Amino acid sequence: MKNQIKYLAYYRTSTRTQDLGLLAQRSAVTAYINSNGGTLISEDQEKETGANKDRIRFGADINLGTLLSRRPLLLSLIERAKKENCVIIVKEVTRLTRFSLLYEYLVATGVKFVCSDYPTDSPLMMGFRVQIGMDEALKVS
Repeated sequence: MKNQIKYLAYYRTSTRTQDLGLLAQRSAVTAYINSNGGTLISEDQEKETGANKDRIRFGADINLGTLLSRRPLLLSLIERAKKENCVIIVKEVTRLTRFSLLYEYLVATGVKFVCSDYPTDSPLMMGFRVQIGMDEALKVS
């Protein structure tokens, strides 16, 4: 019998009025897990803007704590994924981060994650999506 992949769902909305966005995230994540025979271990939701929270200044001491100092829920989820060998699942990468340094940290440290909207993206393609999200965040901030 094949081992089922364990998923930790992470949903993020930028404002308290984006309940439809939350429903869309949940629906996409659930459909992906169901179609792949995985097991949903937990669902975590954060109502926080991703545009400004992940930014750090050049020359700063960079570690996961400084990258996520204002996103303790995501930090906890990353630590849990490592400890329990789970995959973090989000609808799209901008729900996880719009900051390329955080994305690169996750890739470099082997944190497993998948985006239900484009699960077969290579790390290169995912990196492009993060860069586009970062550009959008910079334009609106």
